[in-house]
Amino acid sequence: EELRCDFRTLKPIEKMEFNHCYTGLLRGRDGVARVMLSNRDSSRITEVWMDEVFNYLVIYTGDTIAAPHARRALAIEPMTCGTNAFNQSEWGLKILRPGETFSGQWGIGHRHP
Repeated sequence: EELRCDFRTLKPIEKMEFNHCYTGLLRGRDGVARVMLSNRDSSRITEVWMDEVFNYLVIYTGDTIAAPHARRALAIEPMTCGTNAFNQSEWGLKILRPGETFSGQWGIGHRHP
């Protein structure tokens, strides 16, 4: 399962179902982590980027959604904590006290190579 979910090198998603929380994100020299999704037919690349406050990433294919809407999109969600952080405090849950602030930046774009 672990190698099957490893997409650090480009490979087709095909019919793989995703509902995974990734951590240990690889970052560029600028500290930004990037997720790139390419479309084989159009050569279009969609990129989601996130700064250092996002240490987790959830990918979800929606295969469990009822037809005809199943698998019509791929969710790429930058997260500041792991999926079950309310029950696993070591997974990055942030608790803000009154008056505290917290911010991060992420974005999405596309290009043709």
